[in-house]
Formats: sequence, structure tokens, C-alpha cells
Amino acid sequence: MFNTQRSVTALATLLTTMGFAAAALAQEEGEELEEIVVTGSYIYTGVDSPSPVTVISGEELLVEAPQDMLTYFFTNVPQNFSSDLGQQTGRNGQPRLRGGGRNPTINLRGIGNENTLTLLNGRRTIANPAVDGQGWPSTSINSLVPRIAVQRVETLMDGAAATFGSDPVAGVVNFITNNDFRGFDVLLETRVNEVIPDAANHNVGAIWGGGNDSTNFVVAFEHGITDRITLDQIEGEDDPDPDVTPETGTGLDIVRGLNFDGRRSRGVVPTWVDPDCGNPAFGPPLFAKYPAETSGEFTRETTLDMADSCAEPTGYNPGLALQNDIEQSIAFVSLTHRFNESLTANVEVNHGRQRIAETDYWGDSNASAWVFPPVALGPTFAIPNNHPGVVRARDLTDGAFGTVPGRRGPVPVAIFQEGETLPFNSTLPSFTTADLSRVALALDGAISGSWEWHLDLTSANYEVQNGLRDIVVGHYELAINGYGGADCGVTNVRSPANPAPGTGNCHWYNPFMSSALPDAAALGLANDPDMVEWLTPNRVDIFEATFWSADFLVTGDVGELPAGPAGLAVGAAIRSDELGRDADELANTGQLATAGTFSDWHGSQEVSSLFVELALPLADNVNMQVAARNESYDGGFSQTTPKIAVNWTPTDELTLRGSYGQSFRGPSIVHSQATQIFTGMNMRNVPIDHDMNPNTPPQSFGMGGGLTFPYELRHNPDVGPQTADNLSAGFDYDITDRVSVGASWIAVEFQDRIVSPTAPTVMNSAACLNTDANGIPILAAGDITYVPVEQGGCAVALDPLEPLNSGNLQSVVGYVQNLGYLDAEFLDVRASMVFNAGGGTLRFTPSATFTTKYEFPNSLDASGVDFLCEGGVCNGISRNISATTGMGGGFNGVTSMPRWQANLPLNWNLNSMHSVRLTANYRDSLNAQVEDLTEAQLGAFNHEEGQWTLNGNYTWNASSGISLSFFVNNIFSTDPPATQGQRFNRRQREYGLRFRYSQQN
Repeated sequence: MFNTQRSVTALATLLTTMGFAAAALAQEEGEELEEIVVTGSYIYTGVDSPSPVTVISGEELLVEAPQDMLTYFFTNVPQNFSSDLGQQTGRNGQPRLRGGGRNPTINLRGIGNENTLTLLNGRRTIANPAVDGQGWPSTSINSLVPRIAVQRVETLMDGAAATFGSDPVAGVVNFITNNDFRGFDVLLETRVNEVIPDAANHNVGAIWGGGNDSTNFVVAFEHGITDRITLDQIEGEDDPDPDVTPETGTGLDIVRGLNFDGRRSRGVVPTWVDPDCGNPAFGPPLFAKYPAETSGEFTRETTLDMADSCAEPTGYNPGLALQNDIEQSIAFVSLTHRFNESLTANVEVNHGRQRIAETDYWGDSNASAWVFPPVALGPTFAIPNNHPGVVRARDLTDGAFGTVPGRRGPVPVAIFQEGETLPFNSTLPSFTTADLSRVALALDGAISGSWEWHLDLTSANYEVQNGLRDIVVGHYELAINGYGGADCGVTNVRSPANPAPGTGNCHWYNPFMSSALPDAAALGLANDPDMVEWLTPNRVDIFEATFWSADFLVTGDVGELPAGPAGLAVGAAIRSDELGRDADELANTGQLATAGTFSDWHGSQEVSSLFVELALPLADNVNMQVAARNESYDGGFSQTTPKIAVNWTPTDELTLRGSYGQSFRGPSIVHSQATQIFTGMNMRNVPIDHDMNPNTPPQSFGMGGGLTFPYELRHNPDVGPQTADNLSAGFDYDITDRVSVGASWIAVEFQDRIVSPTAPTVMNSAACLNTDANGIPILAAGDITYVPVEQGGCAVALDPLEPLNSGNLQSVVGYVQNLGYLDAEFLDVRASMVFNAGGGTLRFTPSATFTTKYEFPNSLDASGVDFLCEGGVCNGISRNISATTGMGGGFNGVTSMPRWQANLPLNWNLNSMHSVRLTANYRDSLNAQVEDLTEAQLGAFNHEEGQWTLNGNYTWNASSGISLSFFVNNIFSTDPPATQGQRFNRRQREYGLRFRYSQQN
């Protein structure tokens, strides 16, 4: 639609053309391709893998000068579709589950990071216990091992459950350390953001190794710190008059935290705007009184009495950050000893420690979603008329604030804050901490002839603590009445023995904008800092995981085939996981405003495995791999996954390969054992499409507006694994010894996805809505109604004898389930060219991946979204439908998929002393389909292109192992698409300097 098909064809043609053009320039003599050890097989080694495997050298990780492991994979591996780390680009204030959003993971093929298996030296690693919103724990690659200790990273680009068991539906990423290193290597790195140059961004890494013929030891360490850089530091302060015209600018969003409600009267809820909204004392008018844009129509000219809300430009968010306050340390130790020719032992110990100084912001959208808003909590939660903030508001509005028209003039009514967690424009410190410890033992022994055995033992522990701010509801009741503070001593706001409010050790809580005025303290309007700390403490959740595993493997030759002996590998393994969350006591007991009730949970899982693999040299140029693995879960199910792969080298230059296998991801402990209770949110109306219900015209049913309630996501002990059929085919062609090209086609047919549905998805599903025979919602008092849990629905009523609508809703119940599928196909292309140029050697290694199919169902059959998915099947390629409520693909990252991504590195080595590297990267955008849009949306629709970035690096290799590098990231300071910042580079332009001293024996 937007020429993306032409872009795909053009780039594929470009890579192929460049390969053959470079062949004409290449000389006969050249560098030999380095052989690799292939992840995905216990027997195959070398470049003849029948499965698509890529290798990243440890030097590549360093010369690219990334800030951390995630940054490298985010920018340099086209098959990785993970988002940039939450503390770099995501909303930083008040996420319901901060830990999952702070976990740097790899997401091969975009089907969820839980479907990529991460290994360290071929061994499973413990996952970060702070599970994401779908209940999946995933491996944190930033805390795994120091970058300087990595010898190479092998990535298997298709399914590998036949070898490794659960998890590698999309592939395997295996970090292999340099356990044979001898010498000393140290590097110092610093980066400077050109707009905020004083923000720290420093790394130091070192490795030391030594030994003799029988013993080798390696010690490695990395330490890094960064300071927080917010997006408004770079963009907001330079925009004194934001363009909020929808046709040319960003439009407006209502800021509900700056509005105040009155007591419900005759079905009407009067609302008042904070009269200080737009006050020039706050600087640029990022918060101003405008009519809210609700129907695509907008006028910039307005008067105070026309304003129906306090609004801000869409997308303005002080919590959006380019990088956060992080201090991280990683240590790794390896000791290898060869006892004799028949026995070798290796011990590895690693520890990762991360400290994130979070900042919680006023204005975060999640922070205003009280489970029960103040207006619903009773008269003592009203802001009294003698409150200093109310007195000022009435002075500014000639007494009109908080009043409604009456027969004899304005009548004061009860005033309630709409809901906010922090005082206006304030920030409060919070935190995330993570500690990982791991020890592993490997024994290798010889039996006789070609037969060998291998034993692996691993034990690990991981703890994450998440602190975030929330209002204690009981404290709010006291503080809004002038009795706030730990030392006030008042427990009942209606007691006649209470002192005068706001006197002595008792303080008012001021939710109005006036609390942030420059002279607020002199006016008696400022909030006491100790009182705010008492009112909005850090809620601390503790997640903890333990892991141990034991693997035993025997390999050797069995029998003779025409081209040589067949290889055999047989083995057994067992692993055990424990996972749990200890939620804050305030959340356990439902005392918090926005978090509601959070439950504790804990569970364990044990998995035993048997596996076998055959390496069959069918001919001198034909090799076959056959493998199978069975995994049995103590929860009662068993999964067997086979794989067969073949490579054929018809000539010395050409290798053809193909594979078929099955893979799976077993349910996590959360899915099968942990019921979670947290706050749910849903709209109170349901749109019905005419094509779906021909008996009624297109219209909406219900009241509209937001609805909050306790949401209970129940575990399902009968949930099964999510499974996949994996196909791959490809070739590698060495045109000359300096030029090669290759491609791989990958198909994943992903079934029985494990879904943890969100509250809106559950409530909008056909099973939950109470409808008539035509599928039309049945209303009660104008409000949609729901089906009780007892009747197969989703809702629990406060009064079972009354209609079950939002006014009679105690809680909503959802269940973890196997639901839906994904059919995805990808084309990976790559080329490698080395030739002489300008007195040096030039190497160009472009690679790209194209999504050619990405289809999934509207699997929950949600009302009102069927028109987006013809025949119930949704096409997610380049289509931004992730925000569509009820979309069955809106889980596990399976919703929208960019059409293509590319990494184009060019290295120029000028003799042994100078080298230059330029790396261009491209990420394609996601856009709504035109047919997805309403007429009003079409009027303001703007197709967003993807993002090209260019990084540069110059290195001077001095004598005696000293090198100095200067690098620039995002040379042209390109911006990402405005609405898709999280999955694009948001670092702006950075300058960096690296010093390295290396002496290797």
C-alpha cells in the first residue's frame, strides 16, 4: 500500500547485486571463512550446519561499542524484534508490573521473548523472576556475563526443541565465553549525549586469564553507570507553544488529574477544571485549557468558560526516558583443569547486580486509575470547603469553582479529586534492584575409542525487588481533610476531639496545581515532603527464582555408512524451577489506590528429559541430522519433539540446507499454579458493527467512560504447551574465497498459544457479555450486563439477585488458556564481501530479514473488532493494530510485525593501525491500514516511515596492545516514528571514546 513491497524487492535485489558486483572486484587470494561450532547439535560442527546459524564474534560486540548486550542485539541483529529497554524508551511511572518492563531480552521473529532460548556455554540460564504481563519469565541478557568475556555468540534461527527441550520455538542464542583466555585485557568507555552532555554513561570491563598445560583460569568483570535523560529534557523545554492542531500537530489528551468531580446528583456529575491550568507561572503552556478533541474536530480559539478539560499535547510525557539511572556490575570466573587424558573439569561462577534509581512522575496514565475513585469512597473523601486549595480555586473563579447553578445562585457541592497518585508536577524516587548468582560444573570424560561422556550441573538464584509509588487510601482520607502526616495522631476525621486541620504536626494534602507554584510555601499551599512520603510510600514487591539442572550426555560413532561412521548422542536431563512473588503488605490487604489488591504466589516445576541425536553422512556431500527429545513435566503432561535436517554441498562453493522440526514452550509456573489478583480496567460501552449484526445499525451500547474493578486471573493446571511446526530452507554460496551470499526461508506454524487475557479482553469477549439471540448486549439501567462465572461467564456480582452490570460488579475472573495460532514466514538474506581498497581491506557484511507472512486469528471473538480481520484472520505485517481492544493476537508480542529490518556494517582496515566502521540500520514502521480507520481518523492520518540510523567508529591501534576508539551513534540524529518510539532507537546523537589495553599470550 505504501510501497513497502517495492522496498522489500529493492533491498533483496540490492544485496544480491552487491554480492556479484563485489565478486568482480575480489581477488583470488583472500581470507578463509572461520569454522564455527554449531549451536543446535551435539555432533555437528563447522560451517556445514543443516540449520540456519549465525555467529557474532566477541570482538564484534566490543568494536560496535554498544552500551550493553541488549543495545547490540537491538540494533545489529535484524531477526531480533525486541523493544528497546524500558528504562531507555518506555513510560517510567507507575507500571503495574515494573520488573517485566525492565528485563532486557531477545525476541527472535517477534513471537515473544519467552519463545527464544538463551544459553550460556550451552547451558540453560535462570530467568528473571519479575514476570511480564503474560506470566512469562525471561532471561536478562544484560546481567548474564561481561561483554569482554564473550568469545562468540551463536544464534540458531529456527526451532530447536529436539535438542534443548522447551522454549526455542523461534531459536536459540548461545553466549560462549573465552574460557581459554590467557593474558590481560581492559577497556574503558564513555558516551556523551550531545544535548545533555553531563549525563554519565560509562563502562569499564576487564578480563584476566592464565594457566599451564593442565589448568586454565579466567576472571572477568564489567561495571557500568548511566544517568537519567528524559525526553522532555531534549524536546519539551524547547517547545514553548506546542502545535496541537490535529492536521499539523499532535492533538490533545485530557489530563484527568487536573479535573475535579462533584457528588453524583440526579445522574449528573459536575466537573471543574483546575483554575491554575495555563498559569504562566508554570512556564510553557504544556498544560492548558482547551476543549478536548473527541470527534476529529478541533478549534484552537477558545475562552476559559468554553474549556471542558485541562489538556496536554498528545505524546507529552515527562516519564519518557532515553536512559535511566542505572548502576550494574557483572563478574564471571572460570576454572578448567585437565586431570588426565580421560577427565576434564570446568567450574563457572557468575554474578550480576543491577540497581535502577527509578523516578515516579505525576501524570502517568496508570497512576490516575484508582480502583475506586474518591467520589465513590464516601463523603469523608471530599475536599472540604476550607481546604487551602479550594479557597484559592474559588478566589480565582469568583466563587464559581465547586458550585452548580441553583434557584438563588451558585450552590456549593462536594468536590472530589478525580484521582492521582502524586502531587502535581512532582517526582518521587523509587527503585528496581536485581541480583543473579550462578554456579556451574562440567565434567568431560573419555570412555573408549570415539565414545565420550559429558556431565553438566548448574544452580542459580535470582531476586528482583520493585518499588513504585502509590497512595495509601486511608492516609488520603486523613490528608485531604488536613490530618496528614505520620505524627499527626488523628485516625478518625469526624472525631470531635481532633485539632484544627492543618495545624501542629497535621498537614493538608493539596492535589491542586497550586501546590507547585513558585511561591506555594509562602501561600500555605505547598505539600509537606514528609507528609507526601507518608501518603505515597514505595510499594515493594519481591520476586524470587531458584533453578538447578543436571544433564548427562554420551556421544560416539555407531556403524558405517557409505561416507563414514554414523554419530550418535544420547542423554538425559532434569531441571527444577521455583518462582514466586511476595507482594507488598499494603497491596496484599488492598490499601493502595491504583494497585488495589495484589496477591502473593509461589510454585515449582520439575522437568525430566530423554534425548537422542544421529549424525548420518549419507554421501560425501550429503549429511543428515535426526534428533528427538521427550520432556515430562511434573504437572502431568509430556511433549516429544522430533527434528530432521539435511545439508547438501553439490559443489565446493554451494551448500543447500533444509530442516523440519517441532518445538514447544511449556507453561510457566504462573500459568499452571499462580492465581493473580490485580486491578482491571475496561470501557463501559461496546460498539457493534453492522456487518457482524445485520439486524441492527452500527451503534454503541452502554454508558461509556472507564470502569475499574479487581481482576482475578486464575491459573489453569490443565493448560498445555504452546507448540509449533518449524520449516527452514536455505543456501550459502561462496562466489569467491572473498565473496559469499546466502539466504534462509523460515516458517513457524505456532499453535495453542498460552494466553493470559487482560481484563478488557475478557469483558468484551462473547462469553462474558450478556447478549440476546442476535448478539446485541442486554442493558440494565442503560449499562451493559455480564454473564456470571457460575454460568460460564466472567463476572462476580455484589448482589446475585440484581442485574450484573458495572454498578453490581464485585470482580472479574479470567483464566489462562491455550488459544489461537500464528502462521509466520520470514526470509533472511545476507552477503559477505572482502576486497582491497585504498591501501587497506574493505569488508561489507549486509544482512536483512523480511516478514512475508504473519497471520493470526481474532481468537477471543471480541465484539466490534471483527472488521479488522477478514474471515476472522488478522494480517499483522506493517499493520498497527496492537491497541485494538479484544484483538486475539494482542498477547505475547503477537500482534503487529514490521515488514523488514536490516543491518549494513562496512569495515575498512587501513593496515594494522587504523580501522573505520560505518553501520547503517533500518527498522520498518507499523501503520494502521486505511480500511481500519474512521472518516475522522482518515482526515488526520499520516503514514509513518521507518527509521534509518548510522553509527560510525574509528579505531587507532597503537603499539604495545593499546588502542583508542572514537565513535558516534546515530550520526544524523534521526527520529523514530512519533507513535512507535519504544521499538526504535531513541538515543539521539551520542559521542563516545574507548581506551583499550590488551596483552594476550
